[in-house]
Amino acid sequence: MSQITNPHDAFFKQFLSKPEIAADFLTQHLPGELLALIDLPTLAEQKESFVDEALRSHFGDLLYQVQTKGGKPLYLYLLFEHKSYPDDDVAFQVLRYKVRIWEKEIGKAKRLTPIIALVVYHGEVKWTVPKNFAGLFAWEKDEQGIEVVLRHYLPEFAYHLVDLSALSDAEIQGGVWLRVFELLLKHIFDPTLGQQLYAILALTVELAQQQSGMEMLVTMLRYVARAGPGASKNEIHQTVMQLFAKEGGVLMKTAAQEWMEEAEAIGLQKGEAIGLEKGEAIGLEKGEAIGLEKGEAIGVEKGMLQAQRQMILN
Repeated sequence: MSQITNPHDAFFKQFLSKPEIAADFLTQHLPGELLALIDLPTLAEQKESFVDEALRSHFGDLLYQVQTKGGKPLYLYLLFEHKSYPDDDVAFQVLRYKVRIWEKEIGKAKRLTPIIALVVYHGEVKWTVPKNFAGLFAWEKDEQGIEVVLRHYLPEFAYHLVDLSALSDAEIQGGVWLRVFELLLKHIFDPTLGQQLYAILALTVELAQQQSGMEMLVTMLRYVARAGPGASKNEIHQTVMQLFAKEGGVLMKTAAQEWMEEAEAIGLQKGEAIGLEKGEAIGLEKGEAIGLEKGEAIGVEKGMLQAQRQMILN
């Protein structure tokens, strides 16, 4: 997978690269006839991006291969629209990426693998772009039915749109991690995000105490700090302290306080490490900066699991 630099892209891929969350997402959003066709336990991510380097600030993508219940291969291609408004040419981009996927198959198989494209959108402007490729063409109908004739000579396909911005919070369903993932995507451009952060992250309190929970939590906080202009440093600080600084919680009060004081809005490039050198506050030996360009989720590989266990035991 290519290097991730866009915060929306990073958040999208870090969550939907997890098979259980990807399966939950597809269960919630695939049309019923497609969901009935595929065998979800066979879902496997393909580690490659097909988006042009110049367009990665606007689009992110994930490709999965899955088997149908009859044992035939099928691709599920997720194209994530990062922008706060829809792209008029998204169907053209989908066609380009489908062709690139098929180009890798030419000469390797007798038949190409079908590709189902899902476009994921979370922008502020209503989606009005046609969801079929033929909608990109302009022609005038006449008595000879030229539109019908031309359809035989033009590519025709549709993509399935997952428009998170059009869903109410109550309509966002699934497991806890999927719901929080989609709620943050939906509200990331909202100027009142900081006021809603407590209600969104409150869903994660129990799960965050599990071994993988801390990493997921930090991924979410990093995303809010980097990409959510509606959430101030103070609002993030208050949310973390209220939810996770209680005795017996994931973060002890002193750890959370040190984190918020030194990390500077959780994810800014100048954020300091939690307990640098001394390994304090979550017990890391060599804590890296939360959100630094080379930083990993609270503690970077070394000592993270051990630190989580120590906190929970304490």
